[in-house]
Amino acid sequence: MSDAEATAMEAAGAQLMAAVPSRTATRSDRFEPDDSTQTAHVLIPQASPEVHTLYPASDVDWVAVDITSTPRYVDVGAHYGTDVTGYAADGRFVASSSGGGATGDEGDFDSSRLVVGNGLLHQRFYLRVSASSPEGVAFYYGVQLE
Repeated sequence: MSDAEATAMEAAGAQLMAAVPSRTATRSDRFEPDDSTQTAHVLIPQASPEVHTLYPASDVDWVAVDITSTPRYVDVGAHYGTDVTGYAADGRFVASSSGGGATGDEGDFDSSRLVVGNGLLHQRFYLRVSASSPEGVAFYYGVQLE
């Protein structure tokens, strides 16, 4: 990873950490239902992260990304552990990440960056987001497309 890529990833993680509440979630988010590829919310490139919830704790969310240029970076972050898995539209496994930790003013923060390359250009890409934390708590996470 180049210094520029590392700096960009660090900045994205800091932006996610600032946007995502550290408290536990008490209700579903406005993107529900998003429990399958058919109901996945389509993520658009924007300046600030979207904040979702994994509520209840067993919730699994799907987010769709239309790849119009490459490389695209999809950043996911939470104050609790997340498992993020990427799939092509045909269901092929593409990438996964269990995140990397960072520590901020509100404690530990788990952030992941998936890089989507040329092989998915002009296709829809899906992210499956679930809790990796054994605590069984519902929580907020942020997702952003660059």
